[in-house]
Amino acid sequence: MKYFLVLVILSLIQFGCARPNYLDSVKQDQQQTVNSEVYKLASASLGLAIDLAFDKTPNDSDENTFILQFHQPGSSVAVGVDQTIAIILWMPSMGHGSSPVKIQKIADGIYRVTKVYFIMPGDWEIRLQIKDQETSNVIEQINQKISI
Repeated sequence: MKYFLVLVILSLIQFGCARPNYLDSVKQDQQQTVNSEVYKLASASLGLAIDLAFDKTPNDSDENTFILQFHQPGSSVAVGVDQTIAIILWMPSMGHGSSPVKIQKIADGIYRVTKVYFIMPGDWEIRLQIKDQETSNVIEQINQKISI
């Protein structure tokens, strides 16, 4: 019985000291993007500049992630938007896209985009759509070309 009790206590200590996975995602949201590729976009309908910053050089072998930040031109302070944001990955030369991405609002005007898979090398477009919240109609589409 003593050995069983010792085994249970040791198991609890080992599992109780494990680092929870959610801490890594919280830390990522708090860090600024470092050593990444940043694309400068502009929205005519919103009158805002948009930074699209990859966490690392985009590739066709791993999941890619990037941050979208909306701000006034000439400023780096994020500005919230009232419209819905959508992202479509499209490969014009092949006439197909990729799987849907996941968009998470981190703060006003700042979004983390994950599940970004460029399924093959070549020229891609990241299509940023700004949609009306009530009707879901596309107000504006901004295309960013990228080579993988």
